[in-house]
Amino acid sequence: KTAQFYFVRGAYIATIHRATEVLEKYPNSPSVQPAMKLLIQSYAALHLKTLAQDMQKVYTLNYGHLPQE
Repeated sequence: KTAQFYFVRGAYIATIHRATEVLEKYPNSPSVQPAMKLLIQSYAALHLKTLAQDMQKVYTLNYGHLPQE
């Protein structure tokens, strides 16, 4: 929820920090999928194309499809 709060406000670096924290500290939680989606969107918003593409690959490997908008 905190990462989403930052994302909506355009604080993409803060979003990346919070979403990464979810992946590292709570790898088996239901919050992982939304955190990965926020990472993809934040990287794209910051024009970090390679990081966004890498996260899309990881997302697809884990969930079998790209995230829905």
